[in-house]
Amino acid sequence: MGKSLENLKEQYENYLTIDEQGVSEVNKKAVNNSVIKRFEVCYDTLWKHLKKFTLEKSGLPTMPNSPMPIFRITHENGLIDQGMHERLVSYNKARGNSAHDYSMEKAEETLNKVGDFTKVPTHCHGCGKSHPWKRRVALMNFTKTLVIPIKYILDLITTAFRR
Repeated sequence: MGKSLENLKEQYENYLTIDEQGVSEVNKKAVNNSVIKRFEVCYDTLWKHLKKFTLEKSGLPTMPNSPMPIFRITHENGLIDQGMHERLVSYNKARGNSAHDYSMEKAEETLNKVGDFTKVPTHCHGCGKSHPWKRRVALMNFTKTLVIPIKYILDLITTAFRR
């Protein structure tokens, strides 16, 4: 798994255990801010890669340049199921909250989404079950029954940051 997502997971673990670590309020706030910023970077890159993937798979000539329409179009073209669409919409809300409202309440909402964001499984329309993640194989063997694995996109994100 790539460095950016690994860093997000690592810092999220710090966030989860921060009260046990006996750190100051200033350091707690710094960890919270770090988790949110890492989430923002991964999320922003995720929807941009999802846009490229959807353009390629749907055959559409062009797509909007914002996440919500991309999530809708991706769902309408059968590349993600309803559950994944709803999750992506909730990540978008969390991302918007983190960018436009610096209250602790909104920060907590965003922090609560990060754990789910880092554990998104591959979903299969065929059986409706979650399957263990298999790196890169899912998109190479893309079929109509397989829904785009978000972890693949997150892996692409982290690979892009290493270049």
